[in-house]
Amino acid sequence: MKKGYGQHCPIALGAEVFAERWTPIILRNLMVGCHRFSAILEGAPGLPRSVLSQRLRRLEEDGVVERREHEYHLTECGRELTDVCMALGSWGARWREPQPSRHDPYLVLWTMSRLISPDTLPQPRIVLRVELTDHPDRYWLVLSLAGNEVCLENPGFPEDGVLTADTGWLLRWESGSGPLAGPSFDSPDSAPPVGASLDEPGSAPVVGPSSDGPGPAPLVGLSFDGPGPAPLVGLSFDGPGPAPLVGLSFDGPGSTPVVGSSFDGPGSVPVVGASFDGPLWLGRALADWAGLTPFKSVH
Repeated sequence: MKKGYGQHCPIALGAEVFAERWTPIILRNLMVGCHRFSAILEGAPGLPRSVLSQRLRRLEEDGVVERREHEYHLTECGRELTDVCMALGSWGARWREPQPSRHDPYLVLWTMSRLISPDTLPQPRIVLRVELTDHPDRYWLVLSLAGNEVCLENPGFPEDGVLTADTGWLLRWESGSGPLAGPSFDSPDSAPPVGASLDEPGSAPVVGPSSDGPGPAPLVGLSFDGPGPAPLVGLSFDGPGPAPLVGLSFDGPGSTPVVGSSFDGPGSVPVVGASFDGPLWLGRALADWAGLTPFKSVH
């Protein structure tokens, strides 16, 4: 029999269901679409299988979860309880800061894989390899119409791009406090509109673009859609290549983005605090996915 507080207070009654170790994490995973036992377990590193079985059984008894064949789903009672999860997450993002030892790159990528809707993917399957400068493991973020997953071994599909960063950058990407700024690309697979534009008065856009080498249409389609002094200053192109630096854009706030950057041929795409080697459409998708989590840290 489950031990309670022995009080009639609604907070005590609610805490008897919610405030048990691992229960909020299980509810979080159910909330983002994990319905199978293995999927719930996958998003809760450190949770023993026996404890998960016990917690799910208790949540069923309390009317929070119901089983449908081999899946677990939130009831109306459970969906209302997720509001408590959301409120707790907002409070934690505002008032608590995780220690570096608790930074888990796998969990960040797993969370992002659950927040990225397969219906919004620019192609049926995307494979992004993630290289971490402060962690020995390598990850593959596989996004497809059949479902998203994070692989610890090469999934065997062609890679669409490589993101190199540290774990701290991944955390900022997840929360939206470290979006990609100034992505460019090294393959001519996109044809964005030609012509520079500025949608934010009072800045110094596109100062001193130049081309010192061959290559058709360098520095085409530059645009700036966010605040920040001196964006896109002193951009230059010094090497050959078809349509280099086409459609470069910055769509978020930040002071002096892309100052004095240059592109010297095929290779990594410069971003803030990380590098991305891949096509422009995927770089733009990475920027769009930044900050999907509803919990915004103030740290």
